[in-house]
Amino acid sequence: MDDLNFGKRLLASQETEFLRAGKVVESLIKTLKNVMIYPEDNPIPQEQKKRFFYMLSEFLEDYDELRLQIRYSQLYYKGEMIHQDYKEKEGLAYSMHRDGISEITFKDGLTINELSNLMEVLRVGLPLGSLEDDLVTMLWEYDFDRISYRVIDDFLGEEVEIPLMEQSFSDFNRLEDASSVHYSEVNLPDGEKKEEGKELQIRVQKSLENVKRFVEEEVIKIDHLLKKDDDFQGMQDVLSIMEEILTQETEFPKFNDTVKLVEKTLDDLLENGEFKSSFMIVKFIRGLEQGYREKSTRRSSRLAEVVDRAGDSERIKLVSLALNKDENKDLKWARAYLGSLHWNSIFNILNMLGELKTYPARRMTCEVLVAIGKKHFQMVIRGLTDHRWYVVRNVVGILGKIGDTKAIPYLRDTIKHEESRVRRETIRTLELIGGSEAAQVILLALDDPSPRLRIKAVNLIGKAGEKTALEPLSQIMKSKNFKEKSEEEKKAILFSLAEIGKDQVVPALKKIAKKRSWFGREKDQETKILAIKALGLINTPQSQNALAELSRKGKKSLREISKRTLEKLGRRIIKEAQDHDN
Repeated sequence: MDDLNFGKRLLASQETEFLRAGKVVESLIKTLKNVMIYPEDNPIPQEQKKRFFYMLSEFLEDYDELRLQIRYSQLYYKGEMIHQDYKEKEGLAYSMHRDGISEITFKDGLTINELSNLMEVLRVGLPLGSLEDDLVTMLWEYDFDRISYRVIDDFLGEEVEIPLMEQSFSDFNRLEDASSVHYSEVNLPDGEKKEEGKELQIRVQKSLENVKRFVEEEVIKIDHLLKKDDDFQGMQDVLSIMEEILTQETEFPKFNDTVKLVEKTLDDLLENGEFKSSFMIVKFIRGLEQGYREKSTRRSSRLAEVVDRAGDSERIKLVSLALNKDENKDLKWARAYLGSLHWNSIFNILNMLGELKTYPARRMTCEVLVAIGKKHFQMVIRGLTDHRWYVVRNVVGILGKIGDTKAIPYLRDTIKHEESRVRRETIRTLELIGGSEAAQVILLALDDPSPRLRIKAVNLIGKAGEKTALEPLSQIMKSKNFKEKSEEEKKAILFSLAEIGKDQVVPALKKIAKKRSWFGREKDQETKILAIKALGLINTPQSQNALAELSRKGKKSLREISKRTLEKLGRRIIKEAQDHDN
């Protein structure tokens, strides 16, 4: 009986937790609506933000964290759906899923300042998803302490085995402008469009009319299977028949006619966004081309031209049009198709980044270019000169995923780009690459026009312990307008100086804490408190002596802060000693 009562109480407790989590999420959605409708200084969103903060804080006090899983247009808590967006392709869940976020967690100790920053990110980021920004980048910029998020690692799910971007076997010495490819034996009319039904059957029959070994039933079968290109086995059967035709044809003109049919079929498939079948055709042609290398240079080159043509500007344009027309396209097959092309298509794929309208499609394209860039780095770099800032930003992000230090010299230009989102992505990329050389370029952002980017750059330099940053950071600290900076920026600078300089900066920090102020006392007080906390961060005998001196002299409030900082250090030292003994 006791066990039964315990089980009922446990169930009631769990139900209460779920209901409370639901009310918190409901308050979050309501707060977001108010933040997005009203101006920032309007009392309505301010009041709603406070209500949400108190409700969330009470929940976190009882349960430590609120972890929300994100699905397409839905939020889940502990495996149960807790929110459904009102409209399928709008709202918090859809927007976060769109940008690759699979989970967001709020942790106990969350401050109202962090919550306000999150609301600002969501206010700007939720309506986007075109060429502007993505939530992941904006969340990264704010460096949250008690809010964490998880990004989908395998964005497209199931992997597709693809022969990624091998060099073409046609003559690329003539390919100075790789946006167009010369075809020696293929001249299709520019205005030729997709033919359907009876016209498609006529094309198939014409390509086979001189092939005596194929009976009428086989021609009909090819036509029928081509129309069912969404059927994997059907396309496999078509390609088997095509292979038999091509390998047994003795005359090159007839061989070339069949190849033309394959090319036109590929155009039709791409126009309709049939990427799976398109990938199968390219893979088939590449395999056939390899088989001909030793047998016939002429046929091998002709087949290589098919793959070249599959990645030219016109075909890549068809890909982007299909992706823009239907954002629910199966992107893993679009990735497979792009990845199966020759390297001469890189320039056209880079250009496609500027044409795609949805974030998932751009992310898929970037994934392809990351894989390409590992072997063809110099060609990807060329995307940094694009006149469209959003293309440059994506290319910078690609370089970060590649992680090659060879990119660092090129990032010296993008960290000074006129568009702040390019500069932000550059700092992010330099963080991913890492190392002293990358930190040297991040130093160039210390005078960035954006306070947020300056703060991010300073924090990264501090975490990296970059010694060469000591002098420029010290100069900023000593400047006349230092105390007028925001509290967050002053904290970043003083704490980074403490991390990098240790005892070397103790005299300067002590001087700030002791300095008399006559004007702007509130700002001076703020700066002095941050200097005292920075001394506590150093935690050496010299910094402890400085704190002891400050705890005895000066203004009472500052003496108390110095004293509490020393006491906190003492508790930390005792705990570390106990942990060491254990």
